[in-house]
Amino acid sequence: MQLPISIIFILTSTFEQVLLYAGISLIITTVFSVIALFVLRITEPNLKRTYKVIGFPITPILYLILNGWILHYSFQRAFSESLIGCVIFLIGVALYFISTKCSFVISAKNLIKFVGNFRCIYDPFIKGFGYTAPNVT
Repeated sequence: MQLPISIIFILTSTFEQVLLYAGISLIITTVFSVIALFVLRITEPNLKRTYKVIGFPITPILYLILNGWILHYSFQRAFSESLIGCVIFLIGVALYFISTKCSFVISAKNLIKFVGNFRCIYDPFIKGFGYTAPNVT
């Protein structure tokens, strides 16, 4: 799906516009990731942290301020391209929620059962690599 959309953007827009579309949607994505960091620190204070943010909370706050300034400047300089970047982000969020609610979710156990049905096909190939397929019942 990304290929046709990318081709349409490349054929109908300038390189700078395509760069702005992608940049704005990436900035919004990272801003929400950093906001999620604060939300998790508040809602799950006892959660084991596998990665410590250097300079927390100053570093993430500076990051949010700088990205807010970049978004503000982008909207001032190129409003329509920035708006398209926001729409791309919102479409991605909508597609995420649609796919998580409506898609067929394959659990690891079901996937192993599914692949196990085709053992006669892949066993001769992978035995040469020293791998033994799990027994599926």
